[in-house]
Formats: sequence, C-alpha cells, structure tokens
Amino acid sequence: MSQTYLYKARNANGQIITGQMEAEDAKVVVLRLREQGCLIINIAEQKVKQALTIELPWGKKVTLKDLAVFCRQFATMLAAGLPIINCLSVLLEQTEKRKLKNILAEITSDIESGNTLSQAFGKHPKNFPQLFISLLQVGETTGTLDNIFDRLAVYYEKEYELKEKIKSAMTYPTVVMFMACFVVIALVAFILPIFEGVFADMDIQLPFLTKILLLVSHFLTQYWYLVLLVLGIFIYSLKTYLYTEKGKTLLDIVKIKLPVFGMLNMKVSISRFSMSLSIMTGSGVPVLQALEIARDSLNNRILAKNMDALQEFVRGGGSIAEFLEKNKVFPSMMRKMIAVGETTGSLDTMLSKLAEFYEKEVQFTVDRLTSLLEPFLIIFLGLVVGTIVLSIMLPMVDLIGGLNGG
Repeated sequence: MSQTYLYKARNANGQIITGQMEAEDAKVVVLRLREQGCLIINIAEQKVKQALTIELPWGKKVTLKDLAVFCRQFATMLAAGLPIINCLSVLLEQTEKRKLKNILAEITSDIESGNTLSQAFGKHPKNFPQLFISLLQVGETTGTLDNIFDRLAVYYEKEYELKEKIKSAMTYPTVVMFMACFVVIALVAFILPIFEGVFADMDIQLPFLTKILLLVSHFLTQYWYLVLLVLGIFIYSLKTYLYTEKGKTLLDIVKIKLPVFGMLNMKVSISRFSMSLSIMTGSGVPVLQALEIARDSLNNRILAKNMDALQEFVRGGGSIAEFLEKNKVFPSMMRKMIAVGETTGSLDTMLSKLAEFYEKEVQFTVDRLTSLLEPFLIIFLGLVVGTIVLSIMLPMVDLIGGLNGG
C-alpha cells in the first residue's frame, strides 16, 4: 500500500525544494530523488497535522552551557550524516530544559514548513545571538554547517568556562563578606545588649568606643524596620537607575576604571571580542559585518563606542590595526598581533591566539585577585570583630583597674 511522503532536498542548482510523493516506502522516494540529482535533507511520512500550541514558560533564556551542549551535539550528528530535521528531532527528544524544548519544537515546525535553519533560529533573537544566526547563514551558503556548529560549540564552551572561572573565584570572597556582615550584626544587635546590662549593674563609666557601639546596637534593635526600609529603597533606586541609559553608561565606565577589577573586565572583553571576531572571519563573514556582531560581545558601552568608530574607519578604507594604533584604548599586544594578522592574511589565527592569551591572563588575574582578597578579608573581619570585642573588654579592664587601685 502506497503512502504519501513529504520531502525536503537540495537540487542540482543548490536550491532547496520541498514536495510530496506517493511510494511504497521511504527508500523508493530516496531512489527517485537521487535519480533527479537531489541531495536529501529530510523525508517523513505525511500525517494529519495538529495545531501546535506551545506556552512558553516564564523562565530564563537559553544559557551559555545550553548553547555549548546544543552546538556540540548538532555538530556531531551533522558530521555523522544525519539530516537536519532528524538532528533537531533527536535534540528535541533528549533535552530536559522546558524552555529550550519549546523553542526547538517551534524551530522544527518552521523548518518543516520550508524555512531555512538560520530563518527558523532567527525568530528567537533573545535566545540565539546574532553571531549564532550569522554563522548559520554562512554554513548554509557554503554547505559547511557541521564545521560551523563545531566552531560555535568551541566558542560557547570557552565562553562558559571563562564565566565559570570568574564566578567560582568570586564565590569565596562573597561568602566571606556575607558571613562578616552576619557576625557583626549578631554581635552588635544581640551580644552587646547583654553586656550593657552587666555594665549598668556595676556602674562603670563606659569608654567612648563602647558608647558608640551601644548606640548603634540600640538603633538596630529598636529601628530595624527603618534600616530594612532604607536599605530596600536604596537597592531599588540603584537598580532603577542602572536600568537607565545614563546608569548603564556610568556602570560600564566604573567597570573599566576600577583598580584591578577594571583591568580584569578589560581582559574579559578583549578575550570575548577576539574569540567572536576570529570565528566569524575564519568562517568567511565579511570584516564589517563581523565587527558589528563582535561589538556586542564586548558587553560594555564605552568599548562598544570605540568599535562603532572602528567600523566607520574600516568602511572608509582603513585597517583595524591602524585604528587601534591611533586610539590606544586597547592594550599594545592586541594592536601588534592584529597588525601582524592583517599583514600576513591570517587575522582569524592571530585573533584566536589573542583570545587564548587573554583567557589565560583572566585566569591568572582572577587567581591573583583571589589570593590578595583572602588575607585582606581575614584582616578586615579581624579588625571589625576585634573592635567590637575591644569595646566589651575596655570597661572590664577599667573595672579591674579600679578594684586594684582601691
């Protein structure tokens, strides 16, 4: 008994064609299409199409880790010869994250309706960045989608590793700071009042330091709701301001001007910019388009403005190295390596090496920062706790001195 099969293939002219064919089984359809000189993308038995109703959850966008795993799996299956639609079906079946699962379902439906891969993914710009979409377009044009997905997998894996290194390095000092605040509040709000009663019974003249800390203790215990209210208003106002264009610009200025942390942010931005520009120029994306897309990877408005000026300079016939040499915002090593890459025609290779170098620099800076912060935080915590303990001990020392004198 013959069945109706839907097919999608690329003809001898390189155009993607879709259609339907009646045959005993899918093998017959494959043979007929190959006789016509077509390269098969997908074949599926026609079924009664049901309305697709997907309710996207209120959740976070697709993460760097999700993108890295997705690209790696897609590249592996394409290299093994699986049709695109089959790759998506496998990924749709095995993914556990509901957000990504819903998006893949929509993408699969779009491709079955005749959209290209880049068009289908391009409908989800919040989850798949412009770099991802542009490289898919290159892969479709050149027929190297497996290589493109492999490059994207490497890129997102490195991005994820870089982010995790910074996050793990900053976890320890963050925890210590929270613990320090908790200990200080506990000592001032709960321990000091106990000793205040002891001092009152002994009729001791309290030192200035003890009086100050007791005033703070009284305020925290009696007006704690005001403290929380003011703190809440301050945090809300700060977050609201940082969501404005002026606030974001100010924050970006602070990010690159802070001692130590400013240089760390600069190295992270250079690493991301070099990685994204390398993968695009190496894949055949035009330089101006590559610069425009790589600009977003900087994630800093001040540096991005320099990239806007760079695009105009290159559009006018200049080179990237010439612009960087005139506007010495970025480090000398970056300028020199890009100059060599442009001269030798190996810009993508030089950018890749530059990205690797700054990845290691970020790791070294983070390790050094962690080693410096650790003793600093211990000393800071010791001074704060020591001051509180001293405020408790001083009246006792005065009392013991008075008794000995008596």
